[in-house]
Amino acid sequence: MSADIFTVETPTTENNITFHIGSTELLKVTEDGFYVRGHKVTEDDDEARSVYNAFKQFLVWHGLTRPY
Repeated sequence: MSADIFTVETPTTENNITFHIGSTELLKVTEDGFYVRGHKVTEDDDEARSVYNAFKQFLVWHGLTRPY
């Protein structure tokens, strides 16, 4: 298995955090909102649930694929 199964990116030129699974961007947290799989999450009653589910998916995937 590759050492970079998942990555967390924090570029110094932008104020955001990006979570990747392989080469796929799963979750991005920026100053203007949250993005799940590249699509901005609408600011409504389900916003927190959408972001939580994406972050949970990221953590579960990492837990299942990490080398032991």
